[in-house]
Amino acid sequence: RIAQQLVKLSNDGPKKPSPQVPPPSWLQLAVAVLLTLAAAAPWLPALRYDFSGGFFMDDAMIKKNPNVYEELNWQRLFRTDYWGLDMFEGDWTHKSFRPLTVLTFRWNHAVGSFEGSG
Repeated sequence: RIAQQLVKLSNDGPKKPSPQVPPPSWLQLAVAVLLTLAAAAPWLPALRYDFSGGFFMDDAMIKKNPNVYEELNWQRLFRTDYWGLDMFEGDWTHKSFRPLTVLTFRWNHAVGSFEGSG
């Protein structure tokens, strides 16, 4: 009986009108479309790029980095820079320490060799 009374109360209670969201105006839609096109426009040339040639400029040094294609040596990974040059010994390095980036190159090489789209 109590359950029936609760159901009756919930059905008989005051009903609030559901808020209706007005449809977007043509100006709002036009702004949204223009912003989308403006954000996408810089990336359009990438759709025509032939990735079979590899990365732009970095590919030569990535291919020379033993951390990318040889057996993984964690100590070497953390002692060398982005280009695979020893940061603490040797003639030159700009000490760009990016081990996570080098690991992503390694994973990309494991999946698709040195193909740019791999």
